[in-house]
Amino acid sequence: MFVSLLVVASMLAGPAPADFFPLVPGSSRTYETRGVSTHVNQDVVGDPVTVDGKPATPVTTYEFGQKISTIYYRVDDDGAYVVAFGSDKAGDPPRLLKAPIPVFKVGDGAFAFDGYAAPMEKDHIPDTVHLIGKTKMAGKRTVLGKSVDTIEVDTDVEIGSGPLSQKNHEVAIYAKGIGLVQMTSRISLARHDSKTEVRLTDYQEHKGAG
Repeated sequence: MFVSLLVVASMLAGPAPADFFPLVPGSSRTYETRGVSTHVNQDVVGDPVTVDGKPATPVTTYEFGQKISTIYYRVDDDGAYVVAFGSDKAGDPPRLLKAPIPVFKVGDGAFAFDGYAAPMEKDHIPDTVHLIGKTKMAGKRTVLGKSVDTIEVDTDVEIGSGPLSQKNHEVAIYAKGIGLVQMTSRISLARHDSKTEVRLTDYQEHKGAG
């Protein structure tokens, strides 16, 4: 009976977020994005730092060898979150979000967010974000030649308000031990619709591993 209760509890808890959103310092992921144009980005995981009194891990995106942005993530028992953005000035601390934005959550899988899309600035109030999402197990898939468990995250996002708000419907696949492997985004802005597809083309684990 005790074993049965443990099994049920495990099923209700859902997947471990860290398994599907690994943030191993030194690892990198290369993505190809197809939309209005096609380009290749590389995400490199840095060493954890303290942000707002808790650990957070920076992921820096590069394109053609040039740094594009840095986003700070935190993975808790219930999900993965964006907590801060990198500063444009070298040496400045991360720019903290007023409230963490969920990438996905586990448990019953449902999550929502109402807040701001970027850190608050003295002379600028960022766009608002309204987000509703759902996480579910998506079975096994072959990713870079390996059969791995996956989760699917289906999210509706509205950025801003009024006639100039941007509405996104995103379906993302995360693979156990790898992270994001695919995302399809359908974007509606000022009565113009577009579609963007992101696919993982390479994953390099931490060089010191093994």
